This record gives sequence, C-alpha cells and structure tokens, in this order.
Amino acid sequence: MTARRALPVVLVAALIVAAVAMVLAGRNNPYADGRDPGKAAQQEPKAPQTPGAAETAALLEGIEQQGMVLGDPKAPVTLLEYVDLQCPFCKKHQLDVQPELIKRLVRTGEARIAFVPLAFLGPDSIAARNVFVRMAARNRAWEFAHLFFWNQGQENSGYVSDAFLRRLVSEIPGTTDADASRQLDQKHAAFAARSEALGQAVLGRHEAGTPGFAVGPSDAAPVSFAWVPIYREQPVAEQLIQAVRQVRAQLDRRRSTPGTPPSATSPAPATPSAPAAPTA
Repeated sequence: MTARRALPVVLVAALIVAAVAMVLAGRNNPYADGRDPGKAAQQEPKAPQTPGAAETAALLEGIEQQGMVLGDPKAPVTLLEYVDLQCPFCKKHQLDVQPELIKRLVRTGEARIAFVPLAFLGPDSIAARNVFVRMAARNRAWEFAHLFFWNQGQENSGYVSDAFLRRLVSEIPGTTDADASRQLDQKHAAFAARSEALGQAVLGRHEAGTPGFAVGPSDAAPVSFAWVPIYREQPVAEQLIQAVRQVRAQLDRRRSTPGTPPSATSPAPATPSAPAAPTA
C-alpha cells in the first residue's frame, strides 16, 4: 500500500524536474519564442563596411585587370593616368570622371586605362604606392586605388597607417594581411622605381602635375603617347574620350592606307620606358 501511494509522488517530482530543465533550456533556444535560428543569426549586428567598398565592386565588376591596366588586353588604345594616391585632384577624377570613362571606353572595348603610380607628396604617398604595387602583382590594383580614393584623408596627416591599409586590402577578394605591407621586396621596389622615373620624366617634360594623361596605341611604347592637356571649358571625360577616339581614327587610317607612318610622337631617348607589372 505504501509503495502504491509513493509512486505518484515520484512521478510528480520527475515531471517538475523535467519542466524546470525545459524552461532553463528554452532561455538559450532560438525556437523558444518561435524564431528561426538562421534568421536570428542574420539579425546580429555586422561590422560596418569600408566606405566605397560596394561602389568599387560594382564599378569594376567583370572587367579584366592585368597589373595596373584595366580593360580588354586587345583594346586598340590605352589611356595612361599618372596619379598620386594622396592627390585630392586625383581623387576627384577617380570618383567623378573615371566611372564615365570606364562605362564608355573600357566596357565597350574601345580602350583600356593604365595607372602610373607616383609618390611625391610624402610618406603617406609612399606607403599607399607600395601597397598599390603589391595589388598590381595580384591584378587587384584598381580595387585598391578606388577604395583608397574613397577613404583618402588629409595629406600627410599619418592616416595611412598599417590598420588603414589592412582595412582597405581586406575588402579585396583573394588578398591577405601580408598584401597590406608597406615594405617592398627587391622585385616590387624595382618596379616602383621604374614607374616613378617614368612619371617624373613625362610630367617634367610637360610641366604638369597629377592627375596627368597621355594616350596612344596599345602596342606602342608609353613614352611615345600623346600628352592630353585638360581645359576647364569642357568636361574632362569628354576631352579624354575625344583624345582616345582621335588615336583610334589614326589607327583606322593607318590600316586602310598601307605604308602610312605612325602619327604618335617620337619617344625621347632619355625617357625610361613603362615598367612591366611585377608578379605576386
């Protein structure tokens, strides 16, 4: 008789323990309030995206890069742009004008655009240029340049820190923190030096600053490219597109008239040739 009366008590106690356990477990169970755990995870706050990351990805999506060159390798004309990543005028060009050039020249296959990186504005320019050269070796220079211009700070204020460089590089697919190093090995340093020599020679010859522009046939030596002076009276994009199409017209006439000599200017003997991009 005693055993029969004790049995319900044991069962009640077991049920109470089980209920308490379920309640305690429910506190950490996403299903306890009817929410899907996948959706709950998606609602967690994310780290803020680097300014310009989405715009950069959209601007360059699907366009081939080779070193510092953006566009189809078979494009008949190349537009050279001499830039310092700290230059505020280069930033304005990259953010305001470059999208139009990419849309009308690069995506159509009419021309390709190549950067010649310079570093004459100070230590922050050197650090930026060095990482740019590393990115060129990975065929990611254009992502880095566009992101840098989006996040450009006050000139030589020290904003180009290791953390700043890592943050930009982290937004570029296929890269690691090592790619954000401001130190260059011998191969990359030689490339940077050749690029600097070319830029100083060309800009010095034309008494110009950055950004500077030159255009010529893609199979010609860059030192033979025609300089493109920019005037305030006309939109910059229209002037550069016109210069590209003039070269294209010259090429078309040359093909249709055998024996026609090249119309590009002769290279100066003392001017260095354009450096070939290093490999990773």
